[in-house]
Amino acid sequence: MTQFAFNASATRDSLQDAQDEERATARLLGVMGGTLKSYFVSQTGEYDGVVIYSFPKNHDSRTFTTLLKASGKIDKLTTTKLMTSSDAAQCGKAAKEVHEMLNGDNK
Repeated sequence: MTQFAFNASATRDSLQDAQDEERATARLLGVMGGTLKSYFVSQTGEYDGVVIYSFPKNHDSRTFTTLLKASGKIDKLTTTKLMTSSDAAQCGKAAKEVHEMLNGDNK
């Protein structure tokens, strides 16, 4: 998930057609092998929008945000790696197993 804030020039352009921005984002992600899951325009807060997407490889998200910054349209962005609750449960189980191995717990 990436939250973004347009610069003043891009904000004026995005007011004309947010759907164009969404299509351009989907195209960029697609060219990179990713998938656009959701594109939201923010009504309040410090960011103008939120993009939720997926890539087959983790490092592709860094490439995506680098391209967003290089576009000259973005003043600020923040990326947060998301996971499903099922994946989070697997992480918890793995952490418990490692903890038990390191501490000799059999519980």
